[in-house]
Amino acid sequence: MDCIKVICLYLKGYILVEQFEKFFFDCIDDFQSSLGEDMYLDILSTNFSSKKEKISLETKLYDFVLKNYMSLYGKINDAYVEHMIQLNQKDTVVEMLKKKYEKREEVEINCSMIITQSELINVIKKVLQYPQFCGNNWNAIEDLIYDIILPQKLTFINWSEMEQRLSQDTVILKSILDRNSEGRCVITYA
Repeated sequence: MDCIKVICLYLKGYILVEQFEKFFFDCIDDFQSSLGEDMYLDILSTNFSSKKEKISLETKLYDFVLKNYMSLYGKINDAYVEHMIQLNQKDTVVEMLKKKYEKREEVEINCSMIITQSELINVIKKVLQYPQFCGNNWNAIEDLIYDIILPQKLTFINWSEMEQRLSQDTVILKSILDRNSEGRCVITYA
């Protein structure tokens, strides 16, 4: 895939920083030939574990893209990403996008062994494939439920057992799901 397109997908939040970093180092020669030396060296020298350096790099990338590739940047949106996935090309970035954006049929969460709020949040994050940076609180869960592609059906098995143990948390979770899933996902509390 074109390196500039990958940069645009990264800047628009369609691929994560870890994915961008991996793609950059996997295709380092392509990036070197596609970018000017300064931009290439900026990416190469970035410490991706430093928030300050990531922000600095994103600012430089954004300025670079707006100056040189504004029309491509403007085309990148949800419909564009969906079209890329539908083309079903064998490409590393398309595979990343498929994992993140393809809608799954049904997801089940067995609530019988969930004892604490922390366990409940961690199960939700794992089952719905949240990124690692997602916080361990209800606000973070709500933000990501709003942003992610939910499965067509989400079933909570043994919900009533968990409701007895975590009454306040189940009310909060149900409220979050009710506000953010309408028309996007059928939710069953079994």
